[in-house]
Amino acid sequence: MTRERQSSSTRYAPRRKFLFKVLCLGNSQLAQVAKCRGPNCQVNTACSGTTTGLSIASDWIRLGRCKRVVVIAGDSASSDALLPFIGNGFVALGAATTKSTVEEGARPFNPSRSGMIVGSGGVGIVLESAAVATPRSAPILAHLIHSQFSNSAYHGAAMSSPHIASELTRFLADVEKLHGITKEEIAQHGVYYAHETSTNSSPTASCSYNEITALRSVFGAELLSRMLITNTKGFTGHSMGVSFEDAACCSGLKQQRVPPVANLNEIDKHLGDIKLSEGGSYAHRYSLRLGAGFGSQVAWALYGR
Repeated sequence: MTRERQSSSTRYAPRRKFLFKVLCLGNSQLAQVAKCRGPNCQVNTACSGTTTGLSIASDWIRLGRCKRVVVIAGDSASSDALLPFIGNGFVALGAATTKSTVEEGARPFNPSRSGMIVGSGGVGIVLESAAVATPRSAPILAHLIHSQFSNSAYHGAAMSSPHIASELTRFLADVEKLHGITKEEIAQHGVYYAHETSTNSSPTASCSYNEITALRSVFGAELLSRMLITNTKGFTGHSMGVSFEDAACCSGLKQQRVPPVANLNEIDKHLGDIKLSEGGSYAHRYSLRLGAGFGSQVAWALYGR
């Protein structure tokens, strides 16, 4: 179409599949292609979306609604189409870095951190009951021991450390009651995959401060100092609803390796005594993960080897 007046013979023909492109129907289209006739839904809990999706999948399997679930997350916040809106929105909140190099921008847990790097990506995980595993199944990476999701009813763009701590207390109590795994064992033989987005260094308001404060209040200072903490967003950016951490938890348990914290050369003193990963081989039995999303979304997951 041009800006010139069109002749009367020119008519606009709407695309028949237009609605499939603008509505959230990816989950239904995947089911159509793969012939998945069980429960099917789309989940939007912002940055905790993948972990929440896995938790719902686990609930379905435990309730007998299905035996295998495909969980897929995708986000393109850093695309040419979305970055002007998403990126500028985070800059306006003071939550996105404006540094010109990755080395300056990717500074998790560092006193010089200045905001997240807005990212994009996709992740796919198949969760299945042990009853349906066959020799043809893909290699098992890990076991989702327990999961939980809730809402802090607190703030659209901030974390409630007291509520996150209370939810972690409830989560760990269920883990010990249902699976016989204590928080002492998790601290001694586990890795914590931090949600840390590198938001501005602050004594009381940053992502990492709220996260570490909640962990310390539940595990205690001594236990927390034993648990290895790592982070993936220093390498992937913050890909919004796509939680690379969940995939990294599983892969790390299978390979007995952990990613390093990016550009680790100094730790913010406000975070206290914490043990950050330098990467490489690391023997561990468990991976603990927090997904925290806009709108006060909170999701916890514990994976086992």
